[in-house]
Amino acid sequence: MNASFARLGLWLTLGEWRAHPVRALVAIGAIALGVALGFAIHLINFAAFNEFSGAIKSISGQADLQVRGTQPFVDEALYARLASHPGIAVASPVLELDAAIPGQRSALKLVGLDVFQAGAISPDLIGVPAEDRPFATLADDAVFLSPAAQEWLQRRPGDVLEVQAGTQTVRLRVAGGLVRARPGQRLGVMDIGALQWR
Repeated sequence: MNASFARLGLWLTLGEWRAHPVRALVAIGAIALGVALGFAIHLINFAAFNEFSGAIKSISGQADLQVRGTQPFVDEALYARLASHPGIAVASPVLELDAAIPGQRSALKLVGLDVFQAGAISPDLIGVPAEDRPFATLADDAVFLSPAAQEWLQRRPGDVLEVQAGTQTVRLRVAGGLVRARPGQRLGVMDIGALQWR
């Protein structure tokens, strides 16, 4: 039965082809063009989505991969091995801690960044120093506060911020604000070396 349907289909197709060859070629061309356009639209959407995702990750500072330590300290040799891996384009070390502020009930999240590497991954977290102190991002006493943190702590650039580090109180200088921070995000950013040793 299937063979007879196949012969009937072939007979009808060949009959149409002989009777109207131009119409058959136009139909085949239209179908091929439709398939090609559909595939082109799929490729354009795929490329646009990838570009949009990459832009969002770049703006928001989202990494494709994060390596987090389960202990307070992570071997620094691990960063060197990861950064030199051929499959990793950019690696940026980050140190996060919640710092107690004398006189405040909540802690301030301090983020230590390598300014030179963070520019490629999370440029919005880089501090904006005052014009007369362009290298303040590398100073060991400089902290850059988000707008919400500046308002919460009542601190402006040039003010001193005291932070509880263990049993000591450490004095930091508010060196400026951040390029961009989420609304309401209380955040302070420092050079990673300064945050490690303070």
